[in-house]
Amino acid sequence: MHAIEKTHGIQLNLDTNSTVRERRETGKAVLGGYAYVRSDINSCSLPSSSIRNFCGITKSSPTLLVRHQAKSVELIARGFSTLQARFGSTCSNAIKTVICDGGYPECSSDFSTATYKSFASGCSKLSSCPASIANFDGQSGAQVCQLSGKVFDLKKCAKYSSSSISSAYCENLPYNITFPTWLLPALPGRGLDISNLRNALSDSGASSSCITKWTRFGCLNIPFCSSDKQKILGVLTHQDCESAINCLPSHDQALLRQTTDCSVFPNSNGQKYDVPPNQGFTNHAWPVAMGSFLLYAICSFLYCML
Repeated sequence: MHAIEKTHGIQLNLDTNSTVRERRETGKAVLGGYAYVRSDINSCSLPSSSIRNFCGITKSSPTLLVRHQAKSVELIARGFSTLQARFGSTCSNAIKTVICDGGYPECSSDFSTATYKSFASGCSKLSSCPASIANFDGQSGAQVCQLSGKVFDLKKCAKYSSSSISSAYCENLPYNITFPTWLLPALPGRGLDISNLRNALSDSGASSSCITKWTRFGCLNIPFCSSDKQKILGVLTHQDCESAINCLPSHDQALLRQTTDCSVFPNSNGQKYDVPPNQGFTNHAWPVAMGSFLLYAICSFLYCML
């Protein structure tokens, strides 16, 4: 573990003991307890009319995807002409294709599967975009494009292939935790997402305690399956989301409120679900909050321009 971390010219003193201590505090999720019900395992919903019009969507997608992407994609839809003027039509249309077809798999009529359209045509043109723009929630365009044409079983849950979301900042996952299969392809990008987020917050002047809070959300912000594989659960609440945003510098607060809807999280007095030991994150984990960083660079650019 490095004793000093440099982030874009800003030096953060992180001695080995404090870094290890932070990692230990991040993933305290092995005890039994409760989590909050986010949705049924195979719940699907239609995006808003503005997103349906922008993307040409006619079918529903997994409900949690629809909810968490809503504000970011709506902002991109409103500012699409600005993107075209700045990055050109080839890049902008490629991004639109990947966002729409790579972000909204279509649920079958019986809600048993979710299928990604083929969006290879958009993927082939992402090379015309700056690398910092063509980043999708910690994943490169090439990684997202691997989803093209894939089909996922909405009623199936599976373990993640790695023992941790980020070995640098997160503790090991609870041993028996499982995730919806449609979520698994996004998990490898979360480690990079946490690192990029820490750098961005440091550059923006966020306090060390705020950076720690958002690092913790990166480790715990992943919806997971209930032990009976009937529900999708999470440990994050509306109140956690508001608390995390409020610790940020004012400019970042304004941006996050353009792209993040805290109401998608359950209220702290909402429906709870018992979680056996080692089968998921629970209320014993340090409470944190999640923001949608889908295409964060694009949304940052649009916020400054609109």
